[in-house]
Amino acid sequence: MNLPENIVSAQLQHLLAKLDAHRQARCEELLAQARHEAQREIGHAYQKARARVHRAVINTREKTRLQLVSAAAQQQTHQRQLRQQEDQALLERAWQPLRELLLTRWQDPASRQQWIDQLLEQAARVLVDTNWKIKHPPDWPAAERGKVESRLVKLHGYAPVFSAQPSIHAGLLITAEQTRVDGTLDGLLHDRSRIEALLLARLNECRVTPAASGGKGQGE
Repeated sequence: MNLPENIVSAQLQHLLAKLDAHRQARCEELLAQARHEAQREIGHAYQKARARVHRAVINTREKTRLQLVSAAAQQQTHQRQLRQQEDQALLERAWQPLRELLLTRWQDPASRQQWIDQLLEQAARVLVDTNWKIKHPPDWPAAERGKVESRLVKLHGYAPVFSAQPSIHAGLLITAEQTRVDGTLDGLLHDRSRIEALLLARLNECRVTPAASGGKGQGE
């Protein structure tokens, strides 16, 4: 080998060494970029996974909450339906005793007199015509009819027309022209819906009052 060949060979070796160093540096650079990209992708994937888990937890909680709300609403509806059924059964059982109670009040002289007094006062406010017709039970004592007659003669100057009606078991039906004040047993119980509403209102008051009193006692 001569001198020029040695020079060429040395240059080739130097060039190859530079190329190898450049290749090595480039490989390291690419590997570093790849590691960086991989770490970034792993971070993104981790964030996405966390977000999915978070959404799943939120969705599960919301689903559970809605299920609990729905179950509570269904329970309240069921309890309300049971309470309504119980109330209706109670009203059915109470209707006949209420009628019997009113009959008992009419049969008691003091209670009957109070019933008549209230009825006459109401009729005096409502009836414009003073020519009254009074329908009454057949067993209404004549002495009491006489007292009512004397009272109305003093009030109006006219005696009412009395008429015994077998269909009337308690109370009085007072009419004048086309206006009437029905204070009979059937008349008082005619508006059953209103009476049942009043009974339910009173029943609910009785339900609430003990709880309120108990709470007050505990607070003290």
